[in-house]
Amino acid sequence: MENLAAWLKRLAVVKPTDFERNMLRMFMPGHFALDLNDWLMTTEQPAPVPTGFRGGYPESVAMLAYVEHKSFAGNALHHQRLAADISAAMSVALERRIEIPYEMAGHVAGQHTVTFMPFGSMSDRSITGPLPPDSKMQVAEVLRLINGLPSNHIACIGAAASMLHGAMLLFERDIRSAYTLLIAGVETLSRQYGAPPEEWEAWELHSQWDLFFSAQGLSESQVDALRMRLMTNRQLRLKATFKSYASSRLPSAFWNRPWIEWTYPLHVPHGSWGPAEKLHEGRVRDFLPADRSLIGKALGYSYDLRSSYVHQGTWFGPLELTLNPNAPLDASKPLPFAALRAMLRELILVELAEHSQGGMVPLVPLRRNWVPN
Repeated sequence: MENLAAWLKRLAVVKPTDFERNMLRMFMPGHFALDLNDWLMTTEQPAPVPTGFRGGYPESVAMLAYVEHKSFAGNALHHQRLAADISAAMSVALERRIEIPYEMAGHVAGQHTVTFMPFGSMSDRSITGPLPPDSKMQVAEVLRLINGLPSNHIACIGAAASMLHGAMLLFERDIRSAYTLLIAGVETLSRQYGAPPEEWEAWELHSQWDLFFSAQGLSESQVDALRMRLMTNRQLRLKATFKSYASSRLPSAFWNRPWIEWTYPLHVPHGSWGPAEKLHEGRVRDFLPADRSLIGKALGYSYDLRSSYVHQGTWFGPLELTLNPNAPLDASKPLPFAALRAMLRELILVELAEHSQGGMVPLVPLRRNWVPN
């Protein structure tokens, strides 16, 4: 709520001539939109959402207008954070699901039509592309592996797959929750199929602890006892297991997998989508170096980012986790959403192939427009 609090204080002292009008779409439950006018925000052009368009209940949509100082013009990160704070505050106040999507308003000069351009999908442009030509064959192979999976592996792999799916459903609307699900999916697999490093030197804080031991003048037996105690720390083991499992379990072929990012041109005057276009075409290795120690470091930062969100509510948005497919991984930062999502999918496929005992897809020739006797 920091941005919202700062905005309210700013409005009280900024001159009206320094204001700039901003527009957002706001979705809310029910047949009627929130009615705001002659206030610090207004709702304009309210309209019902077509039945079944988004959810299983009636919704209304309105354009929410608010003012902000001109110095924030064009600052997408600021407006994204402020919009999230506004919708969160309204949800708390009204006890209703109020959503302001990740998007920017666009219009053509001289025309009154406003088109809202979503940018939440920027975090993963590969999963929003058109379906692959061999879709049926790919689905059949996964079903075959699942059908041959022993019961003691179904729960773990199934849970990871469910978390991956949840993240893919959520990422355009709530990137923090989606990213948390990806971390949880990898961690679920790591707890069953991974193991923490056994060598003291493999722990990322070992050098700091060694300096502390030396400064305290501890004996060799005391140092050994403390090292053993630290290495049995449950929380440290979870993170270390997470890092070592994900970085070591990825197959070498992963880096050679095709990576295609898609975009759909938006025709602003008509508000319609054009056909899919390839924004980037290459390989995973273009942005993810085949350096497992480097990936392990980035995974550690990803784990910490998830923990800071879960325990402290740390803010991050889609723009902070968007992948640049033309630039190598920065191991001093958390992995981008798309990279972590691709890694979790690969790990699920690896464990499916490793533990499945064959299996077949049932031969049920269901036909279109089939009517029971």
